[in-house]
Amino acid sequence: EAKVDYDEENDILYVYSGENVKDSLEIDRFVLDFSAENKIVGVEIFDALDILSKLSGIKLNKDGLSNIRKAKIQFYQSKELFYVLVFLDLEVSGKEEEIRIQVPAPSAVMVQS
Repeated sequence: EAKVDYDEENDILYVYSGENVKDSLEIDRFVLDFSAENKIVGVEIFDALDILSKLSGIKLNKDGLSNIRKAKIQFYQSKELFYVLVFLDLEVSGKEEEIRIQVPAPSAVMVQS
């Protein structure tokens, strides 16, 4: 289970564990935050409303992003890429929805879960 902050004015969504951040890696409109143990402890999504609406196929609004009920971060690795998955539970038009976003990262990113 992760914590969530949404900056409505700048349209930035931050999903994080609360652990200390040692380093960050920017990939397109995403920023991955790493702990001293090289564990991913946070994901920032810039232009969050646009990105989440396009990737989910669901018309979202800033009010929905301000009221995310639950979030989590998971990881998996393919041969060439390391993926960070961000899961968000929120209400859209009176209906509970789970949105899953994949953030690709180079396989050189080593993460301990």
